[in-house]
Formats: sequence, structure tokens, C-alpha cells
Amino acid sequence: MKITTDKIVIFFAILITILFITAISYGSYATFRGIKKNKIEYYEVYIGNTLILRFRDRDGYKTSLERTMDLVEKFNKIFRKQPDPKIYDFRFNLKKKSISYEDITLIKITREDINVNKTELLALGLMWLNRIRIGVLNTKNYKLGHKVTGWVSWYGRWFHGRKTAYGEIYNRFELTAASLKYPYNTLLVVTNPKNKRKVIIRINDKGPYVKKRILDLSEGSAYILGMKKEGVKKLIIQVIKIAK
Repeated sequence: MKITTDKIVIFFAILITILFITAISYGSYATFRGIKKNKIEYYEVYIGNTLILRFRDRDGYKTSLERTMDLVEKFNKIFRKQPDPKIYDFRFNLKKKSISYEDITLIKITREDINVNKTELLALGLMWLNRIRIGVLNTKNYKLGHKVTGWVSWYGRWFHGRKTAYGEIYNRFELTAASLKYPYNTLLVVTNPKNKRKVIIRINDKGPYVKKRILDLSEGSAYILGMKKEGVKKLIIQVIKIAK
């Protein structure tokens, strides 16, 4: 088979791209990889080995690759500056349609992002936020406490904007929970055994005051776990123990 000049050029262009991406990824917490499927090109962003999200939309960038690389660089700047970033400093703002870390805007969610994922803004924002927090958690030296299975409920709109027992303003779209068993600021992994969905939540309120219920989740947490319609469900709860 005759190898044309064009084929050689294409081969080296692909090789250089692979080496370039590897160079960006080497020694970094956040990495990415490009995928082409059914003539559609998209990019996956990882923190460690945890898949965080996929980008197809370029947003305000020239290409979706530039958008991806910018996000990866922002993640790695955070890790270089703070090797142990606080999980709960990553936040989703529904009004601004963005995910941020402290004062750094990481992601602005576009209409195309929502359409590609066949979902809605709230669901996508919370899902990406939760994945980011799980990815950051997986970079830490941590252990999970023993599994506790118990009845869990959720609370939402009526309490939104009011003070929690901890003194914070309750945000029904944040990933938090009320508990009588766990101290304030305890981090928990809550799992829905039916659909295998997981969410990282932080205790910032007291409750529930109904017998045999262990947690009262925020509405956003219930949304991720797929239990909003059921209201009360048996879930698996584990304490996150981060080594100091």
C-alpha cells in the first residue's frame, strides 16, 4: 500500500496532539481526553480517575477543546495553590448558571450543555458539582465509616432562605442535610441502593424530628439521589473520615 504525504502529515499531527495532551496531563490532578463518536467530538474532564463532565459546546471559546483546557488549567491552579482544597468551597449558583471555587468561576453552563445531556439546568449543575466534589475527595487520604442503612427524608421550599440551627442560611439547592445523630460539618456519602447514585452532603442543621428517620436532606441532595417523588426512602449512609 502506498503511503501518501497527506497520510504522513495526518499521522504526525495526531501524534503531536496526543503528546501535547499527555504533557498537559502529566503530574496534574485534572486531565482531559478527546473522543470522537459518530462524527461527534467531545472532551472528558477528569480529576484523578473520576470522570467529572463532558464538553461539546465551545461557549465563549474558539473551540470546545479550548474550553476544556481552560477548565483543566483552572482545576490544576487550585490544586497547586491549595493541595488540599475544601470540598465545600466548590459551589453551584443556579442564578448565574455557574460552578465556582471561592471567587474563581470554573464553568458556565450553556443551553447546549443542557440539551446534550438531555436534562435541565438544576439537574446538570448539581450533578457536575457533586462529581467535582467526589473527584476532589478521591485525591485525599480518606476512609469511609461503617455503613448505616436508615430512613431518610428531605425538606425544601418552605425552609429556603431561613436560618439553620447551625446559623447558616438554608439553600434548598445546596448539598446539605439536617441530623440529630451527626455533628455539624460532618461530611457523609449517602447512597441510593436502588439506582446506585451517590451524593456528598454536609450536616448544617438539626432534624428530622420524626421517629426512626436518620437524615433530612436538602432538596438538591434528594434530587441527585432520585428520591424527590418518594419523599422518604431507605438509604446507605457513611461518614467521610479525612486524614489530617
